[in-house]
Amino acid sequence: MNLAGGARKVHRWTRELPTVSKDRAEVGTLPMLPHQQLEEEVARLQVLWATEATTEERSWRQEGLGTPPPDIIRKASVSFPEHAAYGPEGWHMRHYSHMGDDGLRCVGLFLTIFEMSGGMPAQLRMVMAYLVSKGSIKKGWRVINLFTSLYRLWVRIRRGAAREWELRHPRAYVAFGPGGGTIRAVYQQSLIAEAAAGKGGVVGSVLWDLREFYEHISRALLLARGRSNNFPMQLLSCLLYTSPSPRD
Repeated sequence: MNLAGGARKVHRWTRELPTVSKDRAEVGTLPMLPHQQLEEEVARLQVLWATEATTEERSWRQEGLGTPPPDIIRKASVSFPEHAAYGPEGWHMRHYSHMGDDGLRCVGLFLTIFEMSGGMPAQLRMVMAYLVSKGSIKKGWRVINLFTSLYRLWVRIRRGAAREWELRHPRAYVAFGPGGGTIRAVYQQSLIAEAAAGKGGVVGSVLWDLREFYEHISRALLLARGRSNNFPMQLLSCLLYTSPSPRD
């Protein structure tokens, strides 16, 4: 799934109203009106999202990872491309680079409190969810969630800490890490299959498609696995708390 492309499409939607074709030859026979189909999909997804973080997920009180200084915050801010989508509160991540050092120190202290408490004000937990068509009515919709600019900035600042953990816990079956991706994963499996066939072996393949994977993640299981594998709890508690944020 091309998240970057999806985010760019959503960004364009925020600037212009998309049009809907009325040509029945093009869309075929609709089981319901387009707006009814969207309302049904939104109602279904709200069941998955309308759960607040559990008490266990929010009870963490730990030391922060260190207050990020102004230069680190500014560097993370300008690392976002200009065409990246704005947050639902109207701020772009690059806007923080225009703040002075005193203002960025306040931002750094706020992020430290976020990590130590695992909580964020409701105004900064808002998420704007966009439903992007997968190409046809039968294929359904792909959900693109836009988090607030400050949360996305925090994720970019702490990306290094998460990558350090990944390097200490390599998993050969994880294909979406640095240097991975679906193309490399498919190439590796194809090469193994070709080598086995060349030696007279029997080769078979299975394709698994995880439907709405991120919408069905068990936060309780993720918390338990994070603890057992020493993932930074400052990050995990914040991620688990933000995951069930209200969607608009």
